[in-house]
Amino acid sequence: MEKLSNLINEYYNPKSDLKKGLKPIIKTGFKDFDEQFSGFYKEELVIIGARPGMGKSHLTLKMAFNQAKAGNKVGVYSLNLSAKHITNLFISFITNIPPHNINSGELSPTELNLITDSLKVLNTLEIYIEEHMRTIEAFRNSLSNLSNKEVFDIIYLDNLQLFSLKEQEGRYLNRKEEVRDIIYDLKSLSLEFNISIVIISQLNRTLELRGGEKRPQLSDIKESSCIEELADKVIFLWRPEYYGFTEGEDGNSVLDKAHLIIAKNKLGYTGEVELFYNGRFSNFLTLEK
Repeated sequence: MEKLSNLINEYYNPKSDLKKGLKPIIKTGFKDFDEQFSGFYKEELVIIGARPGMGKSHLTLKMAFNQAKAGNKVGVYSLNLSAKHITNLFISFITNIPPHNINSGELSPTELNLITDSLKVLNTLEIYIEEHMRTIEAFRNSLSNLSNKEVFDIIYLDNLQLFSLKEQEGRYLNRKEEVRDIIYDLKSLSLEFNISIVIISQLNRTLELRGGEKRPQLSDIKESSCIEELADKVIFLWRPEYYGFTEGEDGNSVLDKAHLIIAKNKLGYTGEVELFYNGRFSNFLTLEK
């Protein structure tokens, strides 16, 4: 137990720290989101949830790319996309060549030159990709083996439903109990290593049986209510166009638009921002106004 006066001396320098805020901010690179919600903080556990087909893996990879360009050290632990697929997507972000063309090799001489130039940019970024780690226990061990200079600023895990806590089987009577412990461990790791951890989660299928625009809500989080309890931020990615809508309930067009719904935010406001979604390029961009 610490006396308040000791904590004040440890955490605050009135001439500087109070103006900076309590925790370092890691911006997402999406202007409207960062202006309204600041971005992500160190020691935060962030859940990004969506139904399949919304583009949540590509959204988080665009955030990771933006953050690495801003000088952050970023870790990507993916069981959903291969390292090659992820790298090709980063190339697409730089070159504006559709990912399909890069993956298939259907490239013109000009595009090949653009890709060569993009690799020079990617070589300067502090992005690390792990595609084989399947347990949170192994994730913890990998962080413990890093030196202070190697520790990440932010880490993305894709996705919650593919990770288990440990290799051993039979410990849990049901998946909900395991998910509870996974979320608890991830929150503990964010504090222990002073990093922001962002994990993707699927949403329940029953969302699609709902009438209207099928807007996600906290009760749609798959497998465990403890996710919404322990997470610092819960963000939903929602594209009404995916369900065949062309305009929203307000009469405005929803074509090529993605909504980031901040349903929970311990350190700030809840609310919503719109992004431009380019399906051909699997890319999310700040919406021009």
